Amino acid sequence: MKKLIILEGFDGTGKTTLGKQIAYDFDIPYIDLFYPKSNYDKQYLTSKGITIDRYHQDFYFYEVWNRTRFEAVMDRSAISDFAYNNYDKKLFKTWLHHFFGIHKEDILLIYLHTDILTIMHRDKQWTDKKHIERILRKYRILINKIKNYGIDVIELDTTHGVSGEMLEYLYSSF
Repeated sequence: MKKLIILEGFDGTGKTTLGKQIAYDFDIPYIDLFYPKSNYDKQYLTSKGITIDRYHQDFYFYEVWNRTRFEAVMDRSAISDFAYNNYDKKLFKTWLHHFFGIHKEDILLIYLHTDILTIMHRDKQWTDKKHIERILRKYRILINKIKNYGIDVIELDTTHGVSGEMLEYLYSSF
């Protein structure tokens, strides 16, 4: 099994649902770096010497993970920041090399995607189709760069949810 599974994708694509299912099925921590929600996650991270705050999430987490290499499923990373905000090519390249360069063979990125109408239906805050399209284009660029860097990426269309077949496919690739 890969040591670190990172879930990425637009709001409402099923990252949290899938992440918690994987964590449950493999008895590994589910980590939402912005907010470790459960006491189990907080206790597990604390036992590994990790204290996470949302301001230093990626830098601190990856530094610790590169030393300890514990198994975990992580809901989002800085990739989302690059997709939702200004995409700085130089900064992204530095981030990519720094965080994925050491143990990239142990990392699996699962990119969940769906169509624009499904996004708007699942999350009512998104009403501007052009804005959604811009973010999705940035995600596509970032995911392709990550693939080209040699990170294993699985893309899942979650328009109709996450099925048992989808889970079987995923689990066979771990």
